[in-house]
Amino acid sequence: MAERIPEAIGDGNVHIVSLTPREYEERRSAAGNVNKLLGEVDAGIIGKLAVEVEVVVVDQFAPAARSYVASSVPGGVRLEVRTRAEDDAAVAAASIVARARQLDDMDRLSEGVGFKLPLGATHVVGAGRRVYVEGGMERLRDLAKVSFRTTERVTKNGG
Repeated sequence: MAERIPEAIGDGNVHIVSLTPREYEERRSAAGNVNKLLGEVDAGIIGKLAVEVEVVVVDQFAPAARSYVASSVPGGVRLEVRTRAEDDAAVAAASIVARARQLDDMDRLSEGVGFKLPLGATHVVGAGRRVYVEGGMERLRDLAKVSFRTTERVTKNGG
């Protein structure tokens, strides 16, 4: 389905931002926190796609989400920031495309490390420890968002 969405709406109407774990950490640190980073990414996408649109719908990822993206919305375009924005077909389509990219990126990272990396945050400690033992903190930075508390669990007994 993710491949059919750009075909249906036109490639020019799709803009995907995919950050490597290192890029994520650098941009999160520069932004100050993850919510500001999300706002920056959303604002960049709005800037690229807000041509000939009447409304921009953004999932409310934080109470201040509106303030992070409002300045990037062109005049005359209505901004909706709300929870459960996936009930809008465009947001649902974007979620499908984003998830497909995430899965592709995880497959690529898994190939690079030589074993299947788990998704999410609940079952990652064992894989993280294996990466840490085999390649140290620098290798872990290539594969994981190391600013999360899980990194302490990975590195505490990992080497």
